[in-house]
Amino acid sequence: PDNDSFFETILVTINDTLVEKYLKGEINYLSIYKNLLKLIKSKYFRKFYKLKPKSIYDIKNMIYLCKIYVENNFKHYDN
Repeated sequence: PDNDSFFETILVTINDTLVEKYLKGEINYLSIYKNLLKLIKSKYFRKFYKLKPKSIYDIKNMIYLCKIYVENNFKHYDN
């Protein structure tokens, strides 16, 4: 998006969480890419893309929500 929003926070948090899973051997490299695309396009996150964080606490809560959502919704893809 052109304006500041939660998009950047969501994108970075999802990516970091998936890379951490990759480094622990829980998912393969292909799974990072496919999950990242699937998750950032989900209806759950799209509703936040037009909202602006009002404080650091909003950002902290969004990071927490992202991590929980990724844990519950990621998939392991085979090559």
